[in-house]
Amino acid sequence: MDSLLPACAYKPGHSGKPDRDWLNAIKHNYGDRALVDKGFDLVRAGYFWEAHELLEKAWLARTPNSPEREMLRAIIQIANALLKLSMDKEQAAAKLFAEAGTMLASLPPDVPVFGSAPARLLANITAAAPELPARKGPNLRKLQNLET
Repeated sequence: MDSLLPACAYKPGHSGKPDRDWLNAIKHNYGDRALVDKGFDLVRAGYFWEAHELLEKAWLARTPNSPEREMLRAIIQIANALLKLSMDKEQAAAKLFAEAGTMLASLPPDVPVFGSAPARLLANITAAAPELPARKGPNLRKLQNLET
């Protein structure tokens, strides 16, 4: 991951304003695959709102119903769930994880999309469910790292 990060991770209702200048610079200066990679890096670094913003642009550019589009949609929901969890909104996080799981289940399980196997991400979501009340644990960490 490069060192180009916003000053702090934005949390709606919990922190100032998002760094829109930073977001626009990344959106306009990164190619499509680099934008996906940057979005994944942001999830891993705990910049969940910013990751959603970048990955949404890449998602919109994908062919409807393609595996790439569905994987990006699932990763966006994982980022949203992790954001909600960081804001102490456990029920909202659980709902978003479930939605991501449904999206991942619709993909061929062992065919990597952007280097991630849908079945393994789905397994990580399932394993992380008991960790939601504590907001921490090895399976949540695997999800944040997008480990497969």
